[in-house]
Formats: sequence, C-alpha cells, structure tokens
Amino acid sequence: MFPVYEEKKKNLHIHLRTLAHASPHLHNSIEFIDITEGTLELGM
Repeated sequence: MFPVYEEKKKNLHIHLRTLAHASPHLHNSIEFIDITEGTLELGM
C-alpha cells in the first residue's frame, strides 16, 4: 500500500477518539499520540 500525501491548511488539529486503523499517509506536520488508557500498536 502506497502512502498518500495530505496538505493541512489549519495550524492545529486535536482529535479525541477511539483509534481505528489509519491508512499510511504523509504530511508536513508532526503527529503526537497520547495514550490515556490501554495500549497501542503503531507501525511506521
């Protein structure tokens, strides 16, 4: 699967949600992931 490039126009995005699968993607931003409960398997 090839990654898709996303160009974000806003300066800040905050999402509070139960995480599901996210397709590979690239963008010009830094992503921070804060785990508040349980575990997360993250592939890069």
